[in-house]
Formats: sequence, structure tokens, C-alpha cells
Amino acid sequence: MTNDNQEFTIGSGLRAVWIRTQRRHLFAGLLALCRWGIPLFLAGMLIDWLTYLPTAGRAAVLLVLVCASFYQAWRRGWRHLRGFEPTRTALEIEGQHGGLESLLVTAVQFGKAKPTPGSSESLWKVTLQNAEGVARKLEPRKIVNFRALRIPAIVALVLAGMMLVFALFNGPFLAAGLARIFTPWATVAYPTKTKLAPGKGDLVVKEGGSAQIVIGVSGVVPDKANLYLRTGEGGARKMEIQITNGNCSYTIASASRDFSYRIKAGDARSDWRQVRVISAPRIEKVRVGLE
Repeated sequence: MTNDNQEFTIGSGLRAVWIRTQRRHLFAGLLALCRWGIPLFLAGMLIDWLTYLPTAGRAAVLLVLVCASFYQAWRRGWRHLRGFEPTRTALEIEGQHGGLESLLVTAVQFGKAKPTPGSSESLWKVTLQNAEGVARKLEPRKIVNFRALRIPAIVALVLAGMMLVFALFNGPFLAAGLARIFTPWATVAYPTKTKLAPGKGDLVVKEGGSAQIVIGVSGVVPDKANLYLRTGEGGARKMEIQITNGNCSYTIASASRDFSYRIKAGDARSDWRQVRVISAPRIEKVRVGLE
């Protein structure tokens, strides 16, 4: 057999091992991505549902989710992905199989050059022939074992199954969570049995005038709703108001400064709405001309 054919046999055997090794690293990274990405998404959606995060908060959740998941995928497998290098692959194989005594590495180096003057050509050929025999007997499935990925695969399948069950039992809620987390700039609300109609736009009132907040309630209508009022940077003040004929209302007799409000009724809650208080014009100077 010619030297070129020997080099091809050795190289093809090493390449088969390299391909299986890269697949294992790729799968290990994907499994780590699932094992970290799904729990982080569920935790972020739970926090968002409980606190109704603003756009900046959801963007922060998305950033943590993406960075942590991809870091674990890189750490668990993707950092080992690299191009085919016969010498490195031969070293890895010899590291797992004892007794080769650098035969594959030597054959790879011999295949890249011609015999140098003064060297034994017969020894050169014997080395290549022995390496070819070893390369033919290489079994990538035994050299690159996927058993270590069994437990990570089971965990990833369990988590994927949880997501599937969630989608089957409450698909609209999961779809809303996916949209809110992965597109934090989108205006999407979680589906609720109680529906609120807080009106459009902010409310503008005159300083010292009365401000009436009216919210429509439909669907599953409870008897009472909670109104939260917040002025400036202070905490929200909670008040309980009655729901009558599908509406709940609250009147502020005299508004003196800007404030925001939120309504919570049943399992629904509104976003924070702003009420702007406009100061009445003041006369700074009066000039009277008498003719």
C-alpha cells in the first residue's frame, strides 16, 4: 500500500473520532442550555407575574437568562468545539488507550513529511503500517462515550416535558410569558378571568380640582377592588373600593400634585396610570392705563 493511502486511512480514522467528539461536545452544550434556560425562564416568568415587571425589569431578566444559559453551555461543552487537527486527535486517543506509545502521533508527523537523509526508510514504513493497522481498528463509539450525558439528557427531557404540560394546560399564559420575557418591549398582558378597562391615556386635572378615577370591570367580577395610590417616590397607599354595575370609581376632592394609581381586582391588575395636576395660571403683574 502506498504512503498516500496509509495517510488517508490514518486520517479518516482520526477524523471519525474527531467528528464523534465534536458531536458529544455539541450535545453537552445544548443539554446544559436546556437545563439552565428552562428553569431561569420559569423563575423569571414567575417573578414577572407576581410583580408585573416594567420593560427594564424584563430586559434584565432576559439578559440574566441568556448570559447564564449560554455560559453554562459554553462551559459544559461548546468551549471544546474546534477544527480538525490530526495531531491533537491522536494525542487524545492515545491518552485513553494505553500501550500505543505515541504510534499515531508519530505516524501523523511522518505523513506530513518525507524521510530525511540518514533515517531508516524501512523503520519509517513499518511505523506507518503499524499505525494504519491501529487506525483501522479504531472504534469511535468506544473511544468517545456518550454515557456521561445520560443524566443531563434525562434532566433536560424532564424540563422539556414540564414545558409541554404547561403549554397543554395553560398555553395562553405560557405564550404571554414567552412574549413578555423574550420581547420585553412588547405590550402583552397575562390572561386573567377578570378583565379591567382603565381607559386610554393619562388623566389631567386642574390643581385644586377634583379627580375621578373610573375603571371598568368585566368577566369574573368580584365585589371589591384594591386601589393603590402613589405620589412621588413614596410607597403606594392601598384602599379598598366597591365595584358597582361593572365599574369601580374613586374621587379625589382636591388634587394638589401629580400621582399614579393602579387597580387590582380578582386575578387582574392594571399598569400604573399617571394623573397630571396642572397648576392654574397666576397673574404676575398688572398694568392699567387710564386715558
